[in-house]
Amino acid sequence: MKKTEFKKLLLIDDSPEIHTLLNFWLKNESIEILHASDGAEGLQIAFAVVPDIILLDVGLPVQDGFEICKIIKSKSETQLIPVIFLTGSDDTHDKIYGLNIGAADYITKPFDPGELVARIRAILRARELEQFNAELEHSVEKQTQELIKTNFKLQEEIQERKQIEEEIRKHKGHLEFLVEEKTKDLAIALDQAVAGSEAKNIFLAQMSHELRTPLNAIIGYSEILLEEVIDDGHDDYIPIVSPITNAGHNLLKIIDSILDIAHVESGKLEAVIQNIDVDELVQEVVDEIIPIISKNKNNLKINISEEVGVIRQDSEKLSKMLENLLDNAAKYTDSGDIVLTVESKMEEGSRYITFKVQDTGIGIEADKIEIIFEPFMQADNSYTRNYDGAGLGLSLVKKYVDLMKGVINVKSEVGVGSSFSICVPVFD
Repeated sequence: MKKTEFKKLLLIDDSPEIHTLLNFWLKNESIEILHASDGAEGLQIAFAVVPDIILLDVGLPVQDGFEICKIIKSKSETQLIPVIFLTGSDDTHDKIYGLNIGAADYITKPFDPGELVARIRAILRARELEQFNAELEHSVEKQTQELIKTNFKLQEEIQERKQIEEEIRKHKGHLEFLVEEKTKDLAIALDQAVAGSEAKNIFLAQMSHELRTPLNAIIGYSEILLEEVIDDGHDDYIPIVSPITNAGHNLLKIIDSILDIAHVESGKLEAVIQNIDVDELVQEVVDEIIPIISKNKNNLKINISEEVGVIRQDSEKLSKMLENLLDNAAKYTDSGDIVLTVESKMEEGSRYITFKVQDTGIGIEADKIEIIFEPFMQADNSYTRNYDGAGLGLSLVKKYVDLMKGVINVKSEVGVGSSFSICVPVFD
C-alpha cells in the first residue's frame, strides 16, 4: 500500500485562534501544518523546511506580511513557494500590492472554511502539476538532444562511407585487392548503419510510448483542475492552470510526430485508402487549427474547386499534412493572410489532388529551404530563435508525401511570404 505523502503548510499569524481553526479545518487533509507567530520565526522555518505553501498574515508585528513576502520571494530556495495573504482589511490597493509582490492569492478575514480549504487544495495541485510538467519537459529535452546527437553521428558515418567508396573508385585500376578488402569493410559498415537506424527507430517508438502515459495523466489532471477552478468561480487561477494543459498538448503533439516519423522510417507504415469527402476533411482540419491561426491575428481564406468532390486516399495522413502546413503558416505569419487552395487535375490519364497553403509571413531564405524538411531542423535553428517548434512538422509532411508517391514544392521570399504545395495521386 502506497504511503500518503503529506504536504507542508506554514502558517505565519500572531493570532492563536487562527492556528487552532486551521488545525481543525485541515484535519482531514494530507497536510502537515507548521506554525509561526511572527515574521522572524516564520522566515526561520521557511528557509529550514521549504514548505509547499505559506499562509501569511498581513498585519504581523515588527515586520508586516508584505515585508516577509518580499524576503521569501528574494531567496532562490523559497521564491517559488506560493504565498496566500490573510488579512482583515478589504482594501483593494493592499490586494493589488500583495499580488504584485508575488502572492498567489489574497483572502480576507473572516474566512469561509470551505473556500479557504478549496483554495489551498487548488494551489497545491497547480504547483504539483507545474513541477511534474517541468520535470517532463526537461526529460523530453534531454532525450531530444540525445536523438539529435545520434542522428548527426549516423550522418557522419554515412558520409564517411561515401568518401571511402569514392576513394576506392579513383584507385580501382591500381588497387584491385584493396577494393575487394574495402568492399568487405563497407558491407560491414552498411550492416552497422542499418542496425543503428533500426535501433534508433525502436528507441524512438519506446521513448514515445513511455512518455505518452505520464503526459496523458498530466493533461487529464490539468483539465480536471481547470474544470474545478471554473466551476468554483476562481477565474484568477485560469491563467495559472491553462498553460499546463496547453504545454501538455504541445508535448503530446511532438511525441506523436516523433512516433509517426519512426514508423515511416521503419517501413512499417502503409497508406490506408478510403473514400474522403474533401470539403469535410478540410473543415475538420480548419476547426482544429483555427485557434492557432487566430492567435497571431491572421485571416484564413479557403478555395476548394468544385470538381474535387469525393476522392480515394489516406484520410489520416492528408489531415496531418494539411494541419502541419497550416500550423507552419500560422506560426510564421503575424496579422497577415493565409490562403488554402484545393484543386484536382488530370495528368497522363491519372487524377491528382493538390493542396496549396500560401501565407504573407516572414519567408524563408533560399539557402535554408533544403534543410526545412529534415527532422529537428528549422530555417532559424539558432539557440535564440523567435519561433517555437521542434522542427518535425514539415519533415513529417515530406515523409508522408513520399509514402503516398506524391511531390511537394516550396516557393518563398523573405519578407513576402511562403507557398507550400503538395500533390498526391487519387486512386480509383
